[in-house]
Amino acid sequence: MLRPTGFTSDRLVYRAPTFPEDEAVFAEFLRDPTVLLGAIPQTCKPLNKKELDDFKKASEGPSPGLAVLACLPLSAEEPTRAGEPVGWLCLAHVGDFGGVHRNASFGLFFSAKHSGKGYATEAVGWLLEMAFVSYGLHRLECQVFEWNFAARRVYEKHGFVVEGRRRQVLWQEGAWQDDIMLSLLADEYRAQHPDKFNRRLSRK
Repeated sequence: MLRPTGFTSDRLVYRAPTFPEDEAVFAEFLRDPTVLLGAIPQTCKPLNKKELDDFKKASEGPSPGLAVLACLPLSAEEPTRAGEPVGWLCLAHVGDFGGVHRNASFGLFFSAKHSGKGYATEAVGWLLEMAFVSYGLHRLECQVFEWNFAARRVYEKHGFVVEGRRRQVLWQEGAWQDDIMLSLLADEYRAQHPDKFNRRLSRK
């Protein structure tokens, strides 16, 4: 028997977004300018319904993609049931070119209300396990804006390396900024977490 990646981590529970129920969750997350600055490369402004719908489309993309809300547990008595959402993660482009290359990208944003608590670091760790162990991906990439130091620290903490940058491609808050590309390979992830790949349970 095999043991799959669970839908929980140490402090978080992961569930699929549901619409229209979760539209208010996305609107609440993305009304904060600091969250917007890290999530999308456009001028920082209040998002209209069409712009918010883009996140809905990403969340409802076809399989084998993955989009989840990272949530606090509902209660101490029900630690595996999802309570208040604290962030959103999306694993995309999994099936591009028929999936033969086993590459994908991911994006995320987290609530400003819950920043500084390590939730993003924890959730990225869970997403990497899904990507490399459950999905069997070979390479995972992400982009981070030059000014988003917190996100870059999270990615590099998990072993992502900088592959390159598009120089001064973004005008943001009075200055030209770079767009940085990072990636992590399956072999690099396996070297950090060899125990994650032994999923066979005993026959007892």
